Amino acid sequence: MLLAASPGQPIDAMVKLNTGMNRLGFSPDDFRTAYQQALLAQQRNILGTLGKMTHFARADDDVAVTEEQIRLFKEATQGLAGRVSVCNSAATLTPQRWLSMPPQEEQWVRPGICLYGSSPFATQSAQSFGLRPAMTFSSRLISVRTIRAGAGVGYGHTFTA
Repeated sequence: MLLAASPGQPIDAMVKLNTGMNRLGFSPDDFRTAYQQALLAQQRNILGTLGKMTHFARADDDVAVTEEQIRLFKEATQGLAGRVSVCNSAATLTPQRWLSMPPQEEQWVRPGICLYGSSPFATQSAQSFGLRPAMTFSSRLISVRTIRAGAGVGYGHTFTA
């Protein structure tokens, strides 16, 4: 679909790797192929700047799960140029834990729940971080996924298939 697109100007994009959040993104087995397709779209001026991203499932409560997601991300994206976006609200508020990506790579953070004035941590209040609401929340279904039995989904892996 991307290669068939003809936008009026190049679109900046991130190619997402599913490292365990299990909501969106390419599997580690499919990621390089998807990134190569995005590079081809960039060469054809469909895409502008290109990057790679993932989404931490448990940066608020489980260091081991997040470190494994970082390991998978580094392995799958090794040698691929482009900006990097891995940090959600929890990781953005605790960068000393998670910003282990090579410093030469441009880092983009994605605060989410913080923008609604809420803390991603069960044991720390929004006020302790100085957070105040800046947005409201509404949603619609954008993806249905098939995952293996026992796989966790979403923040805190609060649902297990």
